[in-house]
Amino acid sequence: MGKKILFILFLLSIYRSSYGQEFEILSFEEKILDVSAQIHPQKDKNGKNCGIIRVLLNEPNAIFEGSYLVGNPEPFNGGYIIYIAEGGKKFAIKHNNYLPIEVYIPTYDIKSIESNKTYEMVVFTKTSDIDKSTEYELVELKNKAHNGDVSAQYQLGKIYANGIDVEQDYETAQKWYQQAADNGSIDAQYDLGMCYYYGQGVEKNYHRAFEFLSKAAKSNNMFAQFRLGVMCSKGEGVTIDLKKSVEWYSLSANNGFAFAMNNLGVAYDKGAGVEKDYKKAVSYYQKAAYEGIGAAQYNLGLCYRLGLGIEKDCEKAIYWYKKSAEQYSADGQAGLAGCYLTGTCVEKDIQKALEWNQKAIEQGNANAQYNLGLCYSMGWGMNKDEKLAFECFLKAANQGLGQAETNVGAYYNEGIGTKKDIKKAVYWYTKAAEHEDAIGERNLANLYATGNGVPKNINLAVSLYLKSAEHGDMIAQYNIGWYYENGVGIRQNQQEALKWYKLSAQNGFPNAKTRLNELGINN
Repeated sequence: MGKKILFILFLLSIYRSSYGQEFEILSFEEKILDVSAQIHPQKDKNGKNCGIIRVLLNEPNAIFEGSYLVGNPEPFNGGYIIYIAEGGKKFAIKHNNYLPIEVYIPTYDIKSIESNKTYEMVVFTKTSDIDKSTEYELVELKNKAHNGDVSAQYQLGKIYANGIDVEQDYETAQKWYQQAADNGSIDAQYDLGMCYYYGQGVEKNYHRAFEFLSKAAKSNNMFAQFRLGVMCSKGEGVTIDLKKSVEWYSLSANNGFAFAMNNLGVAYDKGAGVEKDYKKAVSYYQKAAYEGIGAAQYNLGLCYRLGLGIEKDCEKAIYWYKKSAEQYSADGQAGLAGCYLTGTCVEKDIQKALEWNQKAIEQGNANAQYNLGLCYSMGWGMNKDEKLAFECFLKAANQGLGQAETNVGAYYNEGIGTKKDIKKAVYWYTKAAEHEDAIGERNLANLYATGNGVPKNINLAVSLYLKSAEHGDMIAQYNIGWYYENGVGIRQNQQEALKWYKLSAQNGFPNAKTRLNELGINN
């Protein structure tokens, strides 16, 4: 149940509508660790298991069509599950209020749908600026476009990009986008930038993508601003610049893009490119959560549970965890499972915990693997089995989950569920410390303090105890108090010693209370 912030790096692609509304495919990617397609198989006409696409589209009554589709879509709160035969490359989404779009899968760096694999597509909707009365008469549009009509040029680009009553043709679309962009169309500048970003109709080129997206962003296109924030954070076409990334996210968020609000919240939460500020993080999470962004709902629930930037509120924490979980957010599902598992903010219910946790396990979620490890370790809802617990913790640790890395280190250190191996214990404690897990930092400090498996190094031990104490570990708080009191590995400072003893005692560590009593301090 560790703190895991979801940082969304979505790929944007706009589709225009003659109905005044349009879809945007924000991302389409394979979920490598997700085994949903294997656990819930659907056979195609050749008897092979299909691939699953989880479509996150918060719009009821959507219709999915295409020769590769198998069976009927399965709706859930905030989206649909669709099954695609192996080798599938395209399908269409239709809705009475939106322009039908044809999704050509290879443009998202996926050659084709593979059997037993799970994919996730996130779709966002927005108002279209294409006139509802437009009938897409190609001859008339082409005449206008050749005569310099910027709107016609842009519409032609959109028609060929989406395959609206014509064969989908990204190269032709790119040419019309280029003409419209050269003539000052902001939307065309954005779409042309995304052509270069994806490699649609042109060779993929992040530098050119950044060039055209910058033009659109400077004209206040919030999608271009968001994409530039992503590119600056990932170093796509530019050197990684987290400060500049925050600037672009801020502009996009101020223009109303909810995904940018969540990413901006993450930046303030983690102190990435900006000074850490939990209150600002919560403010942005709230805005994005109310817009229905599952990641933001999880992040907000986490803040309410831990009291980060806002008063601790168990009822609201569970509310937002549930909202996130119902939208197929694996972190929301695992977070909710963790609460039911331990009775945190809700009455303990092992059965509900296991049900929600299984959903997240199927998606390959690290927190869910960690929860399952706890169940095996403690015998919650199943027979106690430390070997299986170790295997679960190891799976989560291999995904970089700090507290799982700590547990793997502890299992190697003690020889629980696996052969004792102090070198591997040091390795995993070090990984946990790098991820700022407080217990991992303290356990690694213990090894350096005693010279167990590593050369004895009191100064390094004290440094690690201090980090662990600052991250809230009550035992490390007591330990660093002792080092300050006795001047071991650090300059003696009685005032600092009392500060840490008191904090440790307030957090419930009995040794700290005893020491304060010995010193005649009323705690």
